[in-house]
Amino acid sequence: MNLNLFGYEISEKFKDSERFDIVIFKYPDDESRLFIKRVIGLPGEVVEIKDGKVYIDGSPTSLDDSFIPEKMIGSYGPYTVPENCYFMLGDNRNDSKDSRSWKNKFVRFDQIVGKAVVRYYPSFKWLG
Repeated sequence: MNLNLFGYEISEKFKDSERFDIVIFKYPDDESRLFIKRVIGLPGEVVEIKDGKVYIDGSPTSLDDSFIPEKMIGSYGPYTVPENCYFMLGDNRNDSKDSRSWKNKFVRFDQIVGKAVVRYYPSFKWLG
C-alpha cells in the first residue's frame, strides 16, 4: 500500500515525542533508511505485550489500541526503554517490523527526524 504523508522536522521546540505520536526516524539497524512508526514506550518505561495487549510499567490496564486495524497477536517483552530512547510499534502490528523484531530495539531521540502530521493518500487525515 502506498502511503503519502506530510511531516515536520523535529526542532528544539518539539523536543520530546509523546506516546502515540507517529514519527519518522532513522532505522536503528541501518541509519541510511527512514522508517515511520508510532511511539509506544517512553524513556524509562517497561513495555510488555501480553496476548496482543500493550502494558506499561506493569499497569493492570492495557493501552488503548482502538486505532489499529486488527487485534495484535502474541506476547513480547518485557522491554525496558533506555533514557533518551523510545519503543516503537507499527499500526499493522501483525505484519510490522518494529521494535519487537529489530536487533537494536529502541529509537534514540537523535534518530528521530520528524513527526507525521497529515496523511493525504489514500484519504486525507490529520495525524497530529
